Amino acid sequence: MVYKDYEFYLWKYHQTQMIYNDILSEKEELFQKTQIHAITYDKEKVNGGVGNDVLEEYMMKVEEKKIDARLLEVRKILDERKRLLDEIETDLRASTHLYDKVYRMRYLDNLSPYVIGKKLNYSKAQIYRILQKMKR
Repeated sequence: MVYKDYEFYLWKYHQTQMIYNDILSEKEELFQKTQIHAITYDKEKVNGGVGNDVLEEYMMKVEEKKIDARLLEVRKILDERKRLLDEIETDLRASTHLYDKVYRMRYLDNLSPYVIGKKLNYSKAQIYRILQKMKR
């Protein structure tokens, strides 16, 4: 039953995507600090002072946290996980096991249990029973 391996690789791929998204969000938060903000009129008016170079500060923070290097590394891992997922999907599509066929038709091809039953010569109720066993 290849569908169990496929589920595992799919889960690992989604975990890596979440890590990549977290690093991108961190970079986005730093970038938002460089954007122009609205004027606040409720504070005291002050002339003078040292202006901050927000772009330089942004670049220093990005270098300090090594965001670009982390993004590159996670991207490599994500590409490798995608390659593994594609390989296991090929194996899943080639499998002749009943559960693999039902999984492929239901979750990869998005067919209804009725259509799956017609294609495999099973009743709709039997397809639902097979799907319930697979979920356990």
